[in-house]
Amino acid sequence: MTETSPHEVANSKESFRNIACFFVFGILSLIYDETSLAAAEDVLSGSKIPTTVVIIAIAVPVLGVKIIAPWFLQRCPYLVKACLVVLLLFAGLIVVVTTYDVHLRLFGISVIESGVSLSEITFLAMTACYGEMTVSAFVAGIGVASLLGPFYYTGLTLLV
Repeated sequence: MTETSPHEVANSKESFRNIACFFVFGILSLIYDETSLAAAEDVLSGSKIPTTVVIIAIAVPVLGVKIIAPWFLQRCPYLVKACLVVLLLFAGLIVVVTTYDVHLRLFGISVIESGVSLSEITFLAMTACYGEMTVSAFVAGIGVASLLGPFYYTGLTLLV
């Protein structure tokens, strides 16, 4: 029978904490994206703009950030990148929620998607500093967000 040292117990607790945190990072990274997709018709309500414009407002910043950001973000500390992610997500959400102009709402969605893309780049790169399971936890969180986002938005619209 092998005895576990206190150091091994501390490492197992830390790895569970890291896995749980990356799972939450995955959820928070993609839930805004999924909610934006679910809210596409409401964002465009009262206008003759087709729903596919919301998808374009999502895809263009995602492509731009994922192509350009890795060239200069590798020099920034993770704390700065995480703060930028929170700032982009919060600012985009405020614009979408508070404005009545459809074009500004589309701009807000683009800002949100910039934050989503930056969060994916940042947190996926951060998994390299931790154990292998953090990558799986992050991807699992993204999968859960794909379900939670539409359910959350549907629940909000049913309550109103």
